[in-house]
Amino acid sequence: MKTLFKSQNLWDIVNEPQNTSILNEAQRKELEVKDASALYLIQQSLPQNVFRRITKASTANKAWDMLQKEFLGDSKGEKKNSIQAKTWDTAMRGDWESLINYYREEEHLGGLSSPVTDTFDTVLHLAVHDKEGKQYCEDFT
Repeated sequence: MKTLFKSQNLWDIVNEPQNTSILNEAQRKELEVKDASALYLIQQSLPQNVFRRITKASTANKAWDMLQKEFLGDSKGEKKNSIQAKTWDTAMRGDWESLINYYREEEHLGGLSSPVTDTFDTVLHLAVHDKEGKQYCEDFT
């Protein structure tokens, strides 16, 4: 995404909060259009279950910050998404039965495609790579 923003001259808008108080009206309007373009690109790149998490973001920078905090953690490296952390912990314990029961609930089903590790693996990736968990992978379908 960073490469896309840079190629469209939008990275500064996404990466840093903008101070519009020092701009004239024409500059403010140009910044508004660029911000809307960047926010649109972010929104279009997300699966629906992740998109819902940034619907309150009014700027590209706010949306980007929300996504960074959720998937990469805060500046201390702590994960903010407790569901993601619990899911990861459950997968690391190999408790596939609990995960299957959790994802069978309709409101959690979309989470199957959400990353739960720093390398963006999903629960399904972890289950497939776990020799003991393979017996449960068929239950997800």
